[in-house]
Amino acid sequence: MDRPLLQAIEAYRHRQTVRCHMPGHKGKESGLFGKLCAYDVTEIPGTDSLYDCGGPLRLTELRLSALYGAADSLLSAGGSSLCIQTMLAMAAKRGGTLIASRSIHVSAVNAMGLLGLDPVWVYPRGEKHLAGRVQPGDVEQALRAHPDALAVYITSPDYYGIVSDIAAIAAVCRKHSVPLLVDNAHGAHLKFMERDMHPITLGASACCDSLHKTLPALTGAAALHLGKDYAVRYEPDGRLPAPRIQGCVLYRRAKEMMSVFGSTSPSYLIMLSIEDCCAQLPSLDFRLMAERIRRLEDIALAQGMRIPEGERDGIKLVVDATDLGYTGKALAQRMRADGIEPEYADAVWAILLFSPLTEPAEYDAVAQFLESLPHGRPLPGHLFPSVLPEKCRTLPQAFLQESELLPVSECEGRIAAAVKSPCPPGIPVVMPGEKIDRKLIKLLNDSGILLLKVLK
Repeated sequence: MDRPLLQAIEAYRHRQTVRCHMPGHKGKESGLFGKLCAYDVTEIPGTDSLYDCGGPLRLTELRLSALYGAADSLLSAGGSSLCIQTMLAMAAKRGGTLIASRSIHVSAVNAMGLLGLDPVWVYPRGEKHLAGRVQPGDVEQALRAHPDALAVYITSPDYYGIVSDIAAIAAVCRKHSVPLLVDNAHGAHLKFMERDMHPITLGASACCDSLHKTLPALTGAAALHLGKDYAVRYEPDGRLPAPRIQGCVLYRRAKEMMSVFGSTSPSYLIMLSIEDCCAQLPSLDFRLMAERIRRLEDIALAQGMRIPEGERDGIKLVVDATDLGYTGKALAQRMRADGIEPEYADAVWAILLFSPLTEPAEYDAVAQFLESLPHGRPLPGHLFPSVLPEKCRTLPQAFLQESELLPVSECEGRIAAAVKSPCPPGIPVVMPGEKIDRKLIKLLNDSGILLLKVLK
């Protein structure tokens, strides 16, 4: 497979040019990163420019759009956070309403505050000890109640691998003529599983993929994909342009918005890793990975652990060992003692994240750990928190307003000025503009959140 960005940088290296440009290491093979510095370049003739690309970077975008079946795709060296900001900016009108799932990343909340978007929350439900799934009927109800909504924004998969019914939610959104925007940061691999569950395939208008989370790419590597139906709406004659080197109208709008939020010095190492990831994808064995994870799930179930029910992302092992006497955090500690570092753990769940590059011996190590885990006295159940705070201000009204930082214990009756969540992609306990009561104080303390910004 051609690698135009790598070829352009290699050609530049071999010219042995005196580098009188950024970055300051000048491509010298010194320090921790050694030979990598030679590939860490900037926008010079031949290497293209991310926000106005028509060379190697654009060819990588076209390759991504072909791999994912999108109308177009945009590279991001700023992770999915940059893609989320771009998606929301494309849909936003100052002071507009957005239907959004409460399971949300803090970057989306911050973007809503900056863009003046006021979210109407749809709470996931339907899974014991977990937040659950966004229900199509709840999205329908929210759109009927708010016919002025600009878009629907949901997270799927969530941090625990729970996948919502994107196809059904997309159908609801088409019925109401609003775009469906999906935070698919944890689902870049879904296109390549035995059953294609990628949001673009299932009818989403746009979605972000964190390529680095589940695919072989450097941290910060991500992509924004545009659905074909969504893109066609913006074309004067209702057809996508061909050839597409300049991109569709929606693509150009997305580039404009991405340049507003993104760094003017995007990492070429990250973008080079995206090109390399595209080259590796056809040879990665996702089927074998899925089989090995199912084997681990079978072992966990045989040991008396619980795994989530329903549709999941197929790349994580998520286990609840409370019936064996372990909290998720205690289980994670035992894993670390056995040389296994999990992705995340909370009061109930421990999450292990795999990829097609996980080696057989590594699966065997996890299997041996699960099989040899001693059993203890069962722990009491731990329900997922479901406190619904009172909204006293819109999110934009409370965002970045004058505030003070207080101990949570002193916040009763005050209005939050910031989002607080037990983990970045989880369900926030409180959002800007919501009132703090005693139940919320307990929930914040139980989540390990002891300080909170509140409006003055």
